[in-house]
Amino acid sequence: MLVASAFSTAAWICILLSVLGLSTTPSVVQTFAWAKGRAENPYFTATIHVGLRNRVVQLEPAPNVSLPRDVPSTITTSWQDEESCSIYSMNETCQACQDAVGATSTWAITSLLTQTVQVATDLQRTTPFGDVNCQKVMGVVTGLYGLISGLMALADFANHCWRTQPRTFSISTYPEVGTIESSFEAGPGTILIAIATVLKIVDVICHALVPTPTPRHAKPPSSIGPLPEYLVLGELDAPTRLGYPLNEAGSLGEYRGDPGSL
Repeated sequence: MLVASAFSTAAWICILLSVLGLSTTPSVVQTFAWAKGRAENPYFTATIHVGLRNRVVQLEPAPNVSLPRDVPSTITTSWQDEESCSIYSMNETCQACQDAVGATSTWAITSLLTQTVQVATDLQRTTPFGDVNCQKVMGVVTGLYGLISGLMALADFANHCWRTQPRTFSISTYPEVGTIESSFEAGPGTILIAIATVLKIVDVICHALVPTPTPRHAKPPSSIGPLPEYLVLGELDAPTRLGYPLNEAGSLGEYRGDPGSL
């Protein structure tokens, strides 16, 4: 279960970094974009960073070409802006990405919260004293939920925000630039969340393979009182906390209701 907690912690870090794609700060969106695109024509080259709340476009004019004065070199557009897609000829696919981004944002935040619970569950199961049946079930169910929902969210985002984006488009407000060639691919945010999703597989396998202590497989005696009395039934003479040497664990079967004796 320590191995599982290590993989879960790594997954949690990946999810945390990918959630930074929710930022509205252009530099952060550029670093943790969920999709990246490149658009170019004879006048300029644009690098597109698709975040979960904003889209950031960096424009670089071609040699001996100057951008119009009213066009900044970095353009940040909120997905909440009703006009965020209307100026592009690829309005339909842009709108589909806008819808997918909203659903993915909710899932990303939920995933971060459930992964925090998953790490705690892994650590709970590192000793016979703390290991209980409900934690094993929770570990498997939460892990599978995170794995399946992660794959679905990734597939939805990929299909609408970079795989199906057109190879050419135009901008209605600047028709003089003509047709723009474009290409899109997965960004750092998507890659990080994909890694986290794969790491969940190891966690689920660990929870499924590691059995709970034998005394947990039967209904506890009716004489069992407080929770510590039930937990101490995990295994006699077994560690009560992580790192406690087995040969120094003592006879936990002598516990008589005093938490200090544990």
